[in-house]
Amino acid sequence: MRRNTYQPIVSLLQIAFQQENPVLVDLIAIENHQLLKGLMDDDSLKIFHSCSQDLETLDLMGIFPSTIYDTQIAASFLGFGYMIGYSKLVELSLGVIVSKSQQKSNWMQRPLKDSQIEYAANEVRYLFETFHFLKETLSEKGFYEWSLEESEQIRVDFINNSYSQRLNPAKIKGAGKLSREKLTNLKFLVEWRDEIARTKNIPVRWALSDELLMDLNHSKFETVKLPAEINTDAAMQSLKIAMDKINHIDKDDWLERASNRRPNQEEEVLYTGIDKIVNASSAETGIEPNLIATRKEISILIRTRNFESSKLMNGWRAELLSDDILKILG
Repeated sequence: MRRNTYQPIVSLLQIAFQQENPVLVDLIAIENHQLLKGLMDDDSLKIFHSCSQDLETLDLMGIFPSTIYDTQIAASFLGFGYMIGYSKLVELSLGVIVSKSQQKSNWMQRPLKDSQIEYAANEVRYLFETFHFLKETLSEKGFYEWSLEESEQIRVDFINNSYSQRLNPAKIKGAGKLSREKLTNLKFLVEWRDEIARTKNIPVRWALSDELLMDLNHSKFETVKLPAEINTDAAMQSLKIAMDKINHIDKDDWLERASNRRPNQEEEVLYTGIDKIVNASSAETGIEPNLIATRKEISILIRTRNFESSKLMNGWRAELLSDDILKILG
């Protein structure tokens, strides 16, 4: 739960062990999360559904899993939908209806209501059965190893990119129109805002809105009126340090701007050709087309021709696509 804090407040951890009732761990009562580290360190497969927020939370707790399997991703290999919810997947896989009535209830209250406890337990109760259904069905189609590969890639991508993506200046509204110099300046300001928010334990946009951050990037910092909560001597001193770094950046170190130009006619033709390959592969295999390749991934490959780093040309996707894509891109 993250409503008015920098980091989410984790109040409950739900764990299911095979052929046993789920275990609910009250994390409000347990301050030392390292006591749970052993659960994540062993080589047993950790099963999640839509794991992104779980990985973020576990990472903040210092108990990041060594292996994962995401049933949402697995379901995409079977054409169940690209972002299918847990309840719908359980219904399709097992014929069980899982209530969502307590999803937005107050999980910080103690004691929890019986209905909350039942809901929390059911959130993991059917994961193993669902996993076994998916594993069996995927194995019959020859896709189980691919689903393992994709789940592991999500885990690795999180490790490699979570920090850089969280502080990516290109995510700020209006950043796409900035010069390389101003985009680089914005990077330092985003990092400064994040540090202020972390120190005060408030959401980053409570520390400074994106609009004020952009104003700050276009002005001398003395002319921007900062919110009272962060307009302190310490905050101003750290801002001066950030501004000093900005003033000493060499032009060669300016960030590259992401290309936001429209595809030219040749690129549109190439995109259409590769998109047809993706859709034909989806029709043949039953795998969701957005899992095989997104428009962004196709466009980047067309513009860069970087076959080595493209997801489309590596791993299980290469088995489906690479030969046909090479015929188009040469």
